[in-house]
Amino acid sequence: MGDRGSGGGGEGGSRIQYPPLTSTNYTSWSIRVQAIMEDQGVWEVVEPAGESSDQGAAARKVKDTKARAHLLQCLPDDLLMQVATKKTGKEVWDSLKARFVGEERVKEARL
Repeated sequence: MGDRGSGGGGEGGSRIQYPPLTSTNYTSWSIRVQAIMEDQGVWEVVEPAGESSDQGAAARKVKDTKARAHLLQCLPDDLLMQVATKKTGKEVWDSLKARFVGEERVKEARL
C-alpha cells in the first residue's frame, strides 16, 4: 500500500500515500485524509482552530501549499480539473465537501 513512513509529523524523506477519492468513498476518504493531514501537521489550515496570528503567516502559507498539494494528489482527473483553480487547501476541501455531501443529500431526498 505504499510507504507510509514512520509518522511523526512528516519528518524524514518518506512520502505519505494518500487514498484516492472516488465517486462512492467520500465519507471514508475524508476521515482518512483528515487523519493523515493531522499527523502531517497541515490540517489546521483546512479547519482553522480560530486563532490567527500574523507572526506565523509564512509557516501557514507553507502548510497551506502542502495541504493543497496533498489533496490534489488524491483526485481523479475530472475532479482535479474542477478544483484546480482553488488557491488554498481549505478552498479545495470545502469544494469537495460541498460536492459530495450535497450529492449525498440529494440521494437521500430521492429515497
